[in-house]
Amino acid sequence: MNYHQKHSFLFSGKDVINILALVMIAWAMHFFALYFIFPGHYSPLAFHHSDFYIPASFAYATEDGYSFADLLNWPRPLFMWVYKFTGYFGHPGSVAWVVAVVFLNCALTALFARRLLRLDFDRRFLLFFALYCFLLFTQPYFYTFYSQDIGSQVSYFLLLSGMYCFLLLSERHVYLGAVIIFVLSCCAFLVKETYILAFGFVAFCWFVFYIRSDWKKAVVPGLAIFIAGIISILINLRSKSVFVNPDAQAGSSYHMDLSPLSIIRELARYTYEGFTPILLFVFALIIFQVHKAYKDRWITLSAFLCLAFACLSWLPNALLPNHHYEGYSFNGLYVSFLLLFFVAKMVQDKIDFKRTLTALIVLVLLSPLSSIHRYEGTRNTWVLAMEQVQTNMLAGFNRATAQLIDRPEPIRVLVSGITSPFHPFAFPQSIRSFKGGENAIYYFIPPKDFQANLGTSIDLVHFIAEADKENYTYDQEWKFDDQGNLVELKNLK
Repeated sequence: MNYHQKHSFLFSGKDVINILALVMIAWAMHFFALYFIFPGHYSPLAFHHSDFYIPASFAYATEDGYSFADLLNWPRPLFMWVYKFTGYFGHPGSVAWVVAVVFLNCALTALFARRLLRLDFDRRFLLFFALYCFLLFTQPYFYTFYSQDIGSQVSYFLLLSGMYCFLLLSERHVYLGAVIIFVLSCCAFLVKETYILAFGFVAFCWFVFYIRSDWKKAVVPGLAIFIAGIISILINLRSKSVFVNPDAQAGSSYHMDLSPLSIIRELARYTYEGFTPILLFVFALIIFQVHKAYKDRWITLSAFLCLAFACLSWLPNALLPNHHYEGYSFNGLYVSFLLLFFVAKMVQDKIDFKRTLTALIVLVLLSPLSSIHRYEGTRNTWVLAMEQVQTNMLAGFNRATAQLIDRPEPIRVLVSGITSPFHPFAFPQSIRSFKGGENAIYYFIPPKDFQANLGTSIDLVHFIAEADKENYTYDQEWKFDDQGNLVELKNLK
């Protein structure tokens, strides 16, 4: 009985324990990297942007158009489902779900590598997994974007789960594996399209490897992913998704630029933002040592494919040069950093490379030193400043709405002083997620430089100009300062 036959079932109790052990290690490295390296504090459930109010706004919306059935008509419909589901857990709770998915992604990616490379689940494997998580969580733009990009995290999780299930089932239940990978791929692409090309490439490599021995097993993953990709594209075109729009206006954020020069330039930018010079040297050293140790083109090629996965993960974003953001550089790193497990394989196979091994581990541990200028760059420092504002604002709204609980009639509240572009009223229905929040009618003065919705009313919120505030009567005023602190809660009647 070979390795795959012995493990052709899905998950045993031991597998579950192994996954939980890896998740706990990921959590420990998450704390270590964030608290001691960047950002220098551990607030994993904090957030910094209006997008984080979307889940609660979907979950607590009272008007038509936000039911699970209605959300199927939206672009990226299953992404909207994820938003709505996590919104029921409150603002910190919705972020907790993203963090948990990231830990699971780390664990499942490592277990996938373990099976492909025939690694033992021992202390050596756990050590390299810890180093793998260390690299992921110290990536310069990880902290300031990973929890906001919930779509990519969930899409990767679904695709990886599909591939992993097919790997486990492929020896005895190839058609069941095909159904699972097809369903999960459809779901993944209807969450977000980030990994269509990357996982399609993985399926192609699988095809090349297995076509001579078992054509059914070779063809199934690629065919399932291809059909799922076509279905998701057709659904997004039908819903007129701005994210998949070949007719987007030139100069807009989602305008596709298919010129080779533009694509190469964008890929180069994401490479620069995703990998530090130290890491590029580490990758080169690993690939050289793998080639030297095994003289096996398939193993060497597999190491190169880890880096190719990153480029293909960045390619969909590279087609949108007007929508460039440093945080997207994280998309390809789950697989790229699997190169560390090739080192674990050489150690397990008792390859003699002690000096190189020591150098590799030291360089991995020192790699954050080459990211200091990025940690301290204006993008990251601005995000951290916005995080503090949102933390203050959440505390203020929780305190203000708490005194509205059990009021028999809604009161009229003037909300003033908010200067941040990010606040709960960016998605007005989210105000209902605060305990007592539904017991008021809000007259909100938008920030002077960000006056979206001015002059309109949405759900419980009226958006009014500063000059017009005397035209209304209020029962209370909630006054915030420019750091999002609630500085005054005043009864006006």
